[in-house]
Amino acid sequence: MAWTYKQKFDDLNNGDLDGQDNWSGSTDIDVSETSPCQGTKSVRTNTEGAYIERSIDAVANGILYVTMKSDAPSDSSVEFYLKDGGNDIACVTLHTDQTISFYITSGWQRYVIQDYTPGDCYRIGIEFNATTDKYRVNVNGGEWTDWKDTIASFDTINTIRLMLYEAYGPSWGYWDFISPNAEEPAKARSQGHIF
Repeated sequence: MAWTYKQKFDDLNNGDLDGQDNWSGSTDIDVSETSPCQGTKSVRTNTEGAYIERSIDAVANGILYVTMKSDAPSDSSVEFYLKDGGNDIACVTLHTDQTISFYITSGWQRYVIQDYTPGDCYRIGIEFNATTDKYRVNVNGGEWTDWKDTIASFDTINTIRLMLYEAYGPSWGYWDFISPNAEEPAKARSQGHIF
């Protein structure tokens, strides 16, 4: 079964994402018209450790896209997780060192893709495969990374999580337009370089 979940957040009510569209978690993560990457609304928070999850139709092998933004990378990491039940399987981060990275292997090693510019929106593609326990990532339609080991072995991806990991101080993290295709949000721009 292919990835099917799609959400632009534009039709949700402003305020807590918790309780809307089957999302559950922190009440500090809000639907907001402030600085969306696509359309009229996005989801954002500036609360340390805030996270929210949603169950999805289980997928063993698939591709999805999510748009992410950070306004002050030296303070917080903006993170998007794929999970199998309670287990973290994949995590893409706009990291505090101002890179777009993703975590690999059970040791949570961080694989750096490219730099990013604060305030710019980035369209992140994630492809995963339960047969091989690997995933790969691309940014704004660029080349895919090599396949890398997931954080843990898995049968399916059935949960997604949005999280702001705050290391040094409050800053805003944004998420927008989760979908099964790479349709480009109107405001997304490519920055940085691959190394």
